[in-house]
Amino acid sequence: DGERMLIEINMSFASNDAAAGLELAGKLVNHYPERARAWTVLAGMQANQNDNLGSRASNQKALELEPGMAAALTGLANNNLFGEPKDFDAAESWANQFIAAYPKEAKGYEILGDIKRAQNDLEAALAAYNSASQLDPTMEQAAHKRGHVNSFLGNIDEARNAYDEAIAAAPPESKASYAVYKGFTNIHGGDIPAAIDELEALSNAVESMGTPTDQVKGFQVFALSSASFAAMQAGMFDRAEGLVTRRNSLNIEIAQDVGTDDARRILMANNQFFYGMLAAFQGDTEGAAEHAATIEGLVADDDNPRKLEGAHWVLGLSALQTKNYATAVTELRQANYANNIFVRYHLALAEEGNGNTEEANKLFSEVAVFNFNSIGFALIGREAAAHVN
Repeated sequence: DGERMLIEINMSFASNDAAAGLELAGKLVNHYPERARAWTVLAGMQANQNDNLGSRASNQKALELEPGMAAALTGLANNNLFGEPKDFDAAESWANQFIAAYPKEAKGYEILGDIKRAQNDLEAALAAYNSASQLDPTMEQAAHKRGHVNSFLGNIDEARNAYDEAIAAAPPESKASYAVYKGFTNIHGGDIPAAIDELEALSNAVESMGTPTDQVKGFQVFALSSASFAAMQAGMFDRAEGLVTRRNSLNIEIAQDVGTDDARRILMANNQFFYGMLAAFQGDTEGAAEHAATIEGLVADDDNPRKLEGAHWVLGLSALQTKNYATAVTELRQANYANNIFVRYHLALAEEGNGNTEEANKLFSEVAVFNFNSIGFALIGREAAAHVN
């Protein structure tokens, strides 16, 4: 019964039925109230709906049942690190408890490095990742994250070398992902066109990297999505249009490969999001609104409170581009600004334009020291810092 519930919980992601997934996780706990693993599953589903306080309570219940449980300790460290309300001191405490319980495990130092990044102590983060690599030289994630930190510090050659180290150590299913982040080093170094070129070239090389056949298109979409955002941010709209068209075509192929109505519908909504963002960046208010409406129609029956976040981002950015700041604030507050640093930056711009200087500065400050790599942070982290300074 427990295994069947776990399968059904995972299937809820494919159908975008977050409510069903959370309900099933609750049933899992009811069936196995003395099993710590059930509580960590519930914690994950609660975090998926931004119920971070509930998630922390569930992980702590798991620790009561199984003191020192690794999954619960890492869950608490990561949730306090990334989830609102953030508590970096608590995150560090949980990471240190993991290190004390498992002193020979590199994972604890990897998490500690993440926390030091969040605290904007990049040198300490680098030292923690070095400790992780010393404990486990095969841990490609530690080299990968050294690439991130060196990117933020402006050590571009060191960053690219660290990513190469991660790619060499990684299994075939991870190499292409690490290579995407290597492409971001060009952005951190101030050359967006070079990043777009590298990411587009990578999308053509994914299969030759030994990537499993069923994952090739997914990594191509990741590379092209990143290149698309870079081109949009840089105002290279002709280039962006070609990139978006290609990534969306691959998305449709993925949906056909999966072969379910839910997959087709969800990936069609994702495609509409990219078309909508392209329209919004270009100041095409009518086009952005049409794509947002299409998203809303495609996910209308989904039982997921976060299902419209993408549509709100499209509408919020569109309003921001046309200097309709009040509407931009309203829409972006309904997008995924709590978890997506790019959205948070757009919200900061909207609050600034709306005359809410104090709130804008708070948001800009949060973005500037986020220190977790993504195409969004690579593109706007330094811009956010310029607003603060």
